[in-house]
Amino acid sequence: MTAIADPGSATQAKSTSRPFTTLLLLAAIAVLLWLIPWSRLGGVPFAEVAEERLNAQLAAYTDLRVNDDWVTLYEMTSPADREIVDRTRFLQMYGAGVMRVHGVKTNSIDIDAEKRTAKVQITVDGEIVPERLPPHARNGFQIEDPSKLRQQSPVTLTWVWSDEQWYWEMDAVVKTGMNPQGKATKPLR
Repeated sequence: MTAIADPGSATQAKSTSRPFTTLLLLAAIAVLLWLIPWSRLGGVPFAEVAEERLNAQLAAYTDLRVNDDWVTLYEMTSPADREIVDRTRFLQMYGAGVMRVHGVKTNSIDIDAEKRTAKVQITVDGEIVPERLPPHARNGFQIEDPSKLRQQSPVTLTWVWSDEQWYWEMDAVVKTGMNPQGKATKPLR
């Protein structure tokens, strides 16, 4: 006797195995997505790699500040900031040699692994170089005690993680061209 296949039974077998296959496929994709950041960092947790790389960037930042190398510092700024502020404007605002930096001390590092940002509290040991001030600023600048030109100032730096590297974020004043009081800033050069 010839058996006649029930056309509904094959369809039913497919439909019950399909949700399981779909679920298995979704679980595999989720596992792969979870592994991508780990594999891209060589299997090392982000926080460990991030802190090591940030410390290297901070050492480079300190060296560049002491050597007044703002051209190279510009390259350390975030790609997003470089789209807003070109090198000429950046150098006009920062690279005029108005402050001679003698050292930078890192006080604290706070890495936000979720946002991929870091806030770094530093103290800059620097002094104002009056002859490097632009004429519009130099005119009202009076020095009664030259020892007051050198000070240690606290500064908060924001760093952003992009393409497996830390980049320094420019101050809002440079990006917007406005000071906190809403007045347009003038370049130092």
